[in-house]
Amino acid sequence: MYWLIYKTNDIYCRLTYLVHLSIFDKYRETGFSYDDNGNRIYKEFGTTKEFYLRDHTGQELALFKVSGSADTLMFYHIYGLGLEGRAEQTWSWNYETEPPQIERSEEPIYYIKDHLGTIRVTINKQGTILFAADYWPYGEKMAEY
Repeated sequence: MYWLIYKTNDIYCRLTYLVHLSIFDKYRETGFSYDDNGNRIYKEFGTTKEFYLRDHTGQELALFKVSGSADTLMFYHIYGLGLEGRAEQTWSWNYETEPPQIERSEEPIYYIKDHLGTIRVTINKQGTILFAADYWPYGEKMAEY
């Protein structure tokens, strides 16, 4: 169960089962929507909307971004015996064709984790190390390679 606690006129209020939250700054509104289990399913900021695709257990499968009339798959997760990695989408223009076309490519990134499930190393499909880090027992990053 998720709670939102806020203070108004020295009175603390609690909203249970938070479904939608809007945050206003002086330029725009940012909205978040959650399901009954507290999983984010929707985010809206300005004219851009993000949708989180989840399976029946609540695991995040993919992130879609909608801006104007264009729908874009931002990434999807790779599952095995748990979260093994993610494939991020990259978009580029091909100016050699007439008319120019958008080409999509995806680069899977795989995670190597320690016994606690902390991501220690990320590699691409060729086995090149993209990121590696060591952590102190209390979670602070010790070194990044």
